[in-house]
Amino acid sequence: MRIIMKILLLIVFFFASGTASFAGSVQLTTIVSKPADSGGLPKTGQTILCQTGDDGDLKKGRPLSGPHYTADNVNNTITDNGTGLMWINNTSLAGVSGTYSWPGAIAACTLTYAGCSNWRLPNIKELRSIVNYEMANPAIGESTSQSPWVNTDPGYYWSSTSHGWFTQMAWFVNFSDGSIMYAGYGLACRIRPVRGGG
Repeated sequence: MRIIMKILLLIVFFFASGTASFAGSVQLTTIVSKPADSGGLPKTGQTILCQTGDDGDLKKGRPLSGPHYTADNVNNTITDNGTGLMWINNTSLAGVSGTYSWPGAIAACTLTYAGCSNWRLPNIKELRSIVNYEMANPAIGESTSQSPWVNTDPGYYWSSTSHGWFTQMAWFVNFSDGSIMYAGYGLACRIRPVRGGG
């Protein structure tokens, strides 16, 4: 056991130094790879400082140049300038303002609207991307009086992401506070159709 520990310590020592040579024939080099710059995660929107080191203090995340959202009032859509996703703003104008079971939500988002026929129910990461954790009731929009989001009920909104273990459940966002939960397919939730994405 002691011999194994000594060998492990020698290996750690060689790798910690960056380069190690054995009998002049084998050279090991520690390579630290940096992931490709993907732009990073967006900021949460939180600016309120509660404690040093919290999100309101550090404000980490990808900043956006210019406004976060671009509203098209003619088509009743909002484009997220960070993700490129286009959202239906006022769902009642699109005829999908009610609540739906999960299968019903997927079907209801398959619509033709604003000259586009590729609308769909967003996945949980897409839906979560429009949450602003500085806001509440609803937790969406920008921290200004010019927020483009209208008629967002501070309730539950389905995502297209089913639960990995519980096959009869799916994830949703509670837009009263931005929390993410899952429930059975029969829960009545609202929808926020989206288009675009990879």
